[in-house]
Amino acid sequence: MMASMGRRRRRLAAPGTEALELIAAERREHPTRAERALAAILNEVNGGALEGRFRREWVCGGRWIVDFYFPEVRLPIEVDGGYHRSTFQLGWNLF
Repeated sequence: MMASMGRRRRRLAAPGTEALELIAAERREHPTRAERALAAILNEVNGGALEGRFRREWVCGGRWIVDFYFPEVRLPIEVDGGYHRSTFQLGWNLF
């Protein structure tokens, strides 16, 4: 009987695209230490060959914000950090 009851995960309502854009803009203003370090590395590769070719805190698919995005090759990059383990972030993994 217990096995059939299983744990149910609560789904959070996804914010709309406009709300995600506001969140992304705020996150662009306050990057983590790891995000600042990766941005510096990317901007220095091959004498700055990647400078301006990626976007930070980019809204993808109207549902997610990725830390870095290269639109030319449709490549998102997520930088690990403690905030990915927050209750709020864990709720987003349910989608």
